[in-house]
Amino acid sequence: MTSPASPSTRSPTIQPDRVGIIRRSQRCFIFGLFGLVPFFGLGLAWQAIRLHRELAKETGESPDLTPFNRCLIVSVFALALFFLMLETDDDRDWAVLALGFLLPIFQGALFWQQHQRSEPPYWNPGRNLAYWGVWLAFTGLILSATFLIVIVDALLR
Repeated sequence: MTSPASPSTRSPTIQPDRVGIIRRSQRCFIFGLFGLVPFFGLGLAWQAIRLHRELAKETGESPDLTPFNRCLIVSVFALALFFLMLETDDDRDWAVLALGFLLPIFQGALFWQQHQRSEPPYWNPGRNLAYWGVWLAFTGLILSATFLIVIVDALLR
């Protein structure tokens, strides 16, 4: 008869596939790199974000990207409002482009802070690549919104 403390009745701890985690971290970086291209990389940007969430769940890290989603939404609205507030066309285009390039830097600082504060329970040497990939993906989304606003303005003139 086995007791509850015997090895046969304990559930084994499930270790994640380390090679798979490293490869998916690399894939997240590559998808984020291609997602940096405005408009053409939108699908790959969403794929990089999805891979980052899966990796975070598998390694036990917090998969919460809510602050970054909020920053993305706020940045798109800020770009649109800033675009509507300026009166001259030349100032408007330059200001929107400058803001479109400064917002990803701010978001990168948010990612760096989250990366430094959290430590996953499972070993992942590709963790930096996954963070870079998701930051590049969000940067591509912000750049796509920036260029979309500038293109719509050029078409409406």
